[in-house]
Amino acid sequence: MDSNEHLKQLLDKLDAQEEATSEAATSDRLRQFRSDLEKQGLDESLILQAESMAFGFAENYPDETTGWGTYYGPMMVMKDEKGQWKEAPSIQLVTPEMIEYWARRSEEAKNPLFRARYADLVWDFSKKITGTSADVKYAQIRDTIKLRQTRPFVTKDQGYLIPKKSVFNRIIGDSHFELLFARFLEDCDDVISYTKNYLAVHFKLDYKNADGDISNYYPDFFVKLSDKRIFIVETKGQEDLDVPLKMHRLRQWCEDINRVQKEVKYDFVYVDEESFGKYKPTSFRDLVGSFTEYKEKV
Repeated sequence: MDSNEHLKQLLDKLDAQEEATSEAATSDRLRQFRSDLEKQGLDESLILQAESMAFGFAENYPDETTGWGTYYGPMMVMKDEKGQWKEAPSIQLVTPEMIEYWARRSEEAKNPLFRARYADLVWDFSKKITGTSADVKYAQIRDTIKLRQTRPFVTKDQGYLIPKKSVFNRIIGDSHFELLFARFLEDCDDVISYTKNYLAVHFKLDYKNADGDISNYYPDFFVKLSDKRIFIVETKGQEDLDVPLKMHRLRQWCEDINRVQKEVKYDFVYVDEESFGKYKPTSFRDLVGSFTEYKEKV
């Protein structure tokens, strides 16, 4: 059996895990696999290089260091024995063939974290490497979230609500208003289920903030009205300069995902604390009808 067959077995094993894993854990397994190959005097294949790089990049990398203009960057930057800066992994090693491989893996893999990672790389690197922007479907794959596959996680010692309509056993409030809003969702007859968007869920959108830098945006809540309709909700006690930019990005995401699939309609709503206390909606439908800020294109 050659090294590619052994690698395929490893990937199939990781892909079939029912428990959630992480990019770091996957990178460690691939690093060990590469080390074993070196000990046997075997060369790395293109597939192994593509897999190792896929999970070796650092997210949300500061562009001023690399000049790549991409969301992903090298995990390490250091000087070699000649005093020249070296990156690992380097974007110079990414090829059109790797982009094609990641594109296939984003559709073949079963593990949602793997599918999202491969699609994210295709979306991020395609223009830089191939000169052609990636199909928007890779943004859809990247941003698909399966809440029931979220890994168990520890929360801060904060106020919470014990929900009846959520897959999580507690709704932790980052603010008093978030807990009030969660209570509202519990009482809405037209809400089937909802959840807070914890960091462990991994649903995030990249956007350009008020300072002109690329940042991550984590919307607050997912609200399911039916199998065909899901809302993403942003709540705010006090608006800041980034709110319009985040809402623009969220609206764009909803438009993109609704264009490439028809199974579920995604929508969003922005809810500020002052207006929520003033209008006192009695259902989610009432809320959506009253809170229309940022719904119009700018």
